[in-house]
Amino acid sequence: MSIFASWGRKAAEGALRKAIPGMVKEVFEKELDRRLPGIIEEILADRFKNKPDDPLSEVGFNWALALALREKWPDVPKQEAVRWLREYIEVPFGHKDYDWTPSAAKMIANEYVNEFGELNQA
Repeated sequence: MSIFASWGRKAAEGALRKAIPGMVKEVFEKELDRRLPGIIEEILADRFKNKPDDPLSEVGFNWALALALREKWPDVPKQEAVRWLREYIEVPFGHKDYDWTPSAAKMIANEYVNEFGELNQA
C-alpha cells in the first residue's frame, strides 16, 4: 500500500468518526419523532381507562377528549378533536359545576358523535 493510500484511508476513517455521532443523532431524532406520539397516546389511553374518575389538568382533559373522539373517528387529528369538543361543551375548563375527568371526556365525545354522526368525520 502506498503512503498516499494509507493517508487517504486514515483521513476517511477520521471523517467517518466525526460524521457518525451526527448521523446517529439524526436517525435517533427521526425515530423518536415517528414513535413518540403513539407511545404517549398509548400510555394516556391506559391511564384514562384505569383511572376514569381522576381529575385532569386542562392539557390532560384535552388529551382525554381527543382520544375519546378518536375511538369513534380514528382519522380525526388531535387538534381538531379537541377544538370540536371544546366548542361543543362551551364551558371553560375548570368550571366548578362540571367534572374534568376521562369519563366526562368520553361522555362528551359520545354525545358529540351521537349528535353529529358522520358530518365531522375526517
